Amino acid sequence: MKDIIYCDKVWKKYRSIQNRLSLKETILGKTADFHSGIKAPEEFWVLKDISFFVQPGESLGVLGKNGAGKSTLLRVIASILVPTRGSVKVEGRVCPVLSLGVGFQNEFTGEENVYLAGTIMGTPMGKIRKAMAEIVEFSGIGNFIEVPVKHYSTGMLARLGFATAVYMDSDIFLIDETLSVGDISFQKKCLEKLSSLKKEGKTLILVTHAPELLLGICEQSIFIHHHTLFSSGKTADIIDFYKKTMQKEDAAV
Repeated sequence: MKDIIYCDKVWKKYRSIQNRLSLKETILGKTADFHSGIKAPEEFWVLKDISFFVQPGESLGVLGKNGAGKSTLLRVIASILVPTRGSVKVEGRVCPVLSLGVGFQNEFTGEENVYLAGTIMGTPMGKIRKAMAEIVEFSGIGNFIEVPVKHYSTGMLARLGFATAVYMDSDIFLIDETLSVGDISFQKKCLEKLSSLKKEGKTLILVTHAPELLLGICEQSIFIHHHTLFSSGKTADIIDFYKKTMQKEDAAV
């Protein structure tokens, strides 16, 4: 079976924001550019030599503590970021479910934003129109769909963002910590929807800080630690290894 996502030795480097030196530092010459008084930016690797593949219809969990590089990895797969080294090949339409509600236009109504987001994702207008009632029902915002989103709460924006994304015409869903939106009942709806997408043959990559959420959705998982692919395998095994690694590091502090 042909891979739908293939990451081959992916590295990603970031540069820190340049900061002005203090007068004392400038006088002492502690800068790469003495005359400008600006510190030379520091470079650091946020992903190091990451390789894995996902086949059509598979669901992959991604574990790791904050700053490990999980979100950066999803953005590289979604072509939002370009890898510094290595390559990523993706076959199919990608829906990045990353920062929910980001990209919504404040002066547009919820409905107008759904059409805008769907069009940007390449979903035919007819399909968006057909899905609108389900999106409204799933998000639970009711008549607020006709109100400019500048009047929405953060939770309403997140719920509409998630509902919009998962009802679009995509092959691959990249989901980054979005299962924490809303209350417990809405989180349950999110999990049920992801399970439904999986049954439809969609490909999922799910990042979460709640490992147990992966058990019912992802057969395989990877553990990113210190910006490298530390371990991969069956989700239950990776969760166990992840917890033991975190406990050992916490005990060493």
